[in-house]
Amino acid sequence: MKRLACLTLVLLARVAAAQPGLEEPPTPPPPVTKPPPVDRAYVTGGLLLTVDHFLNAAWLLDGGVRLADLPIAIHANAAKGGSLDADNGGDFWRLMAGVELRSSMTPGGYAFLDLDLGYQHQTWNPHDDFEAEEHRGALAGARIGYDTGGEHIRVRATFELYKYHREFVDEMTTWDTGGGFTLAAGYRF
Repeated sequence: MKRLACLTLVLLARVAAAQPGLEEPPTPPPPVTKPPPVDRAYVTGGLLLTVDHFLNAAWLLDGGVRLADLPIAIHANAAKGGSLDADNGGDFWRLMAGVELRSSMTPGGYAFLDLDLGYQHQTWNPHDDFEAEEHRGALAGARIGYDTGGEHIRVRATFELYKYHREFVDEMTTWDTGGGFTLAAGYRF
């Protein structure tokens, strides 16, 4: 009798194990990864340091708008600060606008290349009785940089090279080459 009871229990256990719906639960699907955010516009503010025939330091305001879903943005920036050389210094300002070409977005950020045109103005104030000199003219340049940060708060660093068609004292003109660095923090929309 014991054997019959044991055999019955084994058979019942086998039948119960064969029941549908009693299998191992399916593995859950992998978590959905959120794609990197797509920016539509940005605005940054920071510091600009450049060297041409003067050393220039200025506050920089930069902003741009992305063109549809293309890796291209149009942007403009304005800088205001001071210029100096070994003898003295004065005011500095410039305005630039252009196009920004971007690499693919990664979780860390993206690289970019800006091609810009603009205008720059510098004033040099002498120590003695001479008149102040104005240096002004068109700019053409390129900046390469990297944009990184969170979904909205960003940091941008750039290196730039430019040609400056400088007009100064008695309408003399010359082409100067300059370069610089910017570091800015901003907000991405």
